[in-house]
Amino acid sequence: MYEFRVYSWNVRSVKRESTRLVMAMEMNRYQADVLCLSETRLNGVSEETIPVIDSDNSYLFLNSGAHDGSGDHGVGFMIGRRAHKTPLA
Repeated sequence: MYEFRVYSWNVRSVKRESTRLVMAMEMNRYQADVLCLSETRLNGVSEETIPVIDSDNSYLFLNSGAHDGSGDHGVGFMIGRRAHKTPLA
């Protein structure tokens, strides 16, 4: 059994792709399984795979933001491979 690591981060916007890449690198550095995000400021619902630079690792980015086109608010998750494969009991 391994230690399941969950972190949270108020990112204050992930509109730039470079911000999402930094989040993936930090998750990799801390060996995080799940990263809970607030204030993503992306519109609508989205899903994206974010690679870790200079690594074969990647993270699934899930976002739910404003549906009125305002680009305000929003929450999201980044999920690592171990969390994908781990059944919740």
